[in-house]
Amino acid sequence: MNRTQNDSPRADRFGGGTRRKKNRASNPYLAPKAKRRMPWAIPVILVCALFFCAGLSVTRDYIDSQHPDIPIAIVIDALFLVPIALIIWKQIRNSAAARFADKLESLGEYSVELLNLDGIMQVTNAASRLKEFVRRGLIENVVFDYEAGLLILPLNSSDNTLPPEPITIECPGCGATLHALRGVKTKCEYCGRVF
Repeated sequence: MNRTQNDSPRADRFGGGTRRKKNRASNPYLAPKAKRRMPWAIPVILVCALFFCAGLSVTRDYIDSQHPDIPIAIVIDALFLVPIALIIWKQIRNSAAARFADKLESLGEYSVELLNLDGIMQVTNAASRLKEFVRRGLIENVVFDYEAGLLILPLNSSDNTLPPEPITIECPGCGATLHALRGVKTKCEYCGRVF
């Protein structure tokens, strides 16, 4: 029996083989910076690990012979760990941003309350993490409206236009001052009237 990639047991366990990568490549919320591949990462990690191991053997010899340059050897060994840690940290950060972008794409809503974001993303401090991803240029096409307490996803609207501007309005029912979006129905948090 000849198996294709999507028929393999691995594809069954991990969500259909290459399907996830295709979605991430076309995800409108994931910035190109987060989609970029790092083909040089594994060779750099291997070279640094090789030099680190070689440095450890030299450091061990220095310690055995009580050489005066032991601290310098230890610092040089530690410096070979820095690129490895940075590459791993960058990969973890990019994959976390990709998971956030996948959830944003699957929402299908135009706006989400920032208070509800933790439950939707299933992560604590989701709003601050999302803000950090936007600041670092890993996630794009989202707008934070802090006055209304909303995360606006303009690409989930029916016409894919920019989001409406936030405005301050007066409720016709009770006269309360509310924060709303121009052209979007708003429910008064005091009297419950929708207008």
